[in-house]
Amino acid sequence: LDWNAWKNGVNIAVHSYDIRTGATKIEAKRIISDANKDKMVFNQIQTEGVYRVLEMFDNFECDGLYADAGYGSLHAEVLTQALEDRKMVHKLRIVDFQGITESTHPLTEEKIRQRNKPLMVNILRSRMEDGKFEYSTKEEGFLKDADENKDCFPYQADRYVIEKFDSKGMPIFKGPVDHYLDANFLASLAIAEKAENLFEVSVEFGLPDINNQAKTSIDAILNRKLKTVASDLRN
Repeated sequence: LDWNAWKNGVNIAVHSYDIRTGATKIEAKRIISDANKDKMVFNQIQTEGVYRVLEMFDNFECDGLYADAGYGSLHAEVLTQALEDRKMVHKLRIVDFQGITESTHPLTEEKIRQRNKPLMVNILRSRMEDGKFEYSTKEEGFLKDADENKDCFPYQADRYVIEKFDSKGMPIFKGPVDHYLDANFLASLAIAEKAENLFEVSVEFGLPDINNQAKTSIDAILNRKLKTVASDLRN
């Protein structure tokens, strides 16, 4: 779930996970926005967004709900209260894209701290490169037609690039439109934690310093592959 202002609205992506193959798929999407009206419609869009999120959460019996912290402070509270009423608040995680995720290397048990955005990008990228990520071409369109479907996954993923690196060597990404893509990044992180149990996640908010031993996001992908191998060996 990616919160934004009135123009880009609320972007929702529902992913499924096949425990037999490790493949994921976009099962449903919803984008609620109104770029043609003034900012007075912002609260209406956000209220509608909360309603639709809870509706889809119930309809798909979701095991996790990961929401962007960016525009979601008040609405995160509404979601929290709604899930508390359902006794499912443990399924909600508010993620700061600029925050830090701490994971443990599966073999060395070394603590690895990474910014959330590069981590999420690489989790989804790894799934796509391994052929374990699917989306409906009927719903999202084909890459060759991407210019006509700017709210769809092919267009946003194809144009998402590293613009530069920050002082800590972390990539800063940029795309002409990326809000629905952000919702898919969050869904991929949810599966990594909830379904695959890839790492014990501890999310810190704000912009903490990263020491000289901080790893790049490529290590997160190696981390995932090594843990899979280690699990297979134990079994």
